[in-house]
Amino acid sequence: MTGSRRFGSKEDYYRWNDEMVRRYAPAKFYQSAFVRVVEGVRFRHIVGNIHRYCNGGTILEIGCGPGFMVRQAQASGIFGRCVGLDISLPSLNNAWGLVPEATFIAGDGEAIPLKASSVQAVCITEVIEHVPDPLAVLREAVRVLAPGGVLIVTIHVAAHELYRREGLDLVL
Repeated sequence: MTGSRRFGSKEDYYRWNDEMVRRYAPAKFYQSAFVRVVEGVRFRHIVGNIHRYCNGGTILEIGCGPGFMVRQAQASGIFGRCVGLDISLPSLNNAWGLVPEATFIAGDGEAIPLKASSVQAVCITEVIEHVPDPLAVLREAVRVLAPGGVLIVTIHVAAHELYRREGLDLVL
């Protein structure tokens, strides 16, 4: 899926993302007790699965939003360093306040500002279906992933249906 399918340019994508952050206020979304419970279970499950294959080192979340997954990774005590990457400064401002001991980077998943083979785990959760070029993001995730590292990607069930209808293969 390329940017031309959904967005005319990278700037269009950034504007769309900014509008979604303003409209849906992800940090406020997590204030709901129900959402905190459901997402907490999901995040613990993801961190637990990463831990099955990776013990320590650095974890990177691409599209970290307001930082709730990074907070779960940090609280687990498994990782020496937790890093979140997002293009939304309002979301990152929330993340910096939520998990001050983590590292948060303003940036794009298509050009991750980290060295090759520098992280032991990469998590892309409920994000890949929103980016203009999912394959570019996955290539970058693999580039920064250390040999033997763990990559976990999750998508929303509605996105799976959309990809299927468009004839896109989700298994890479």
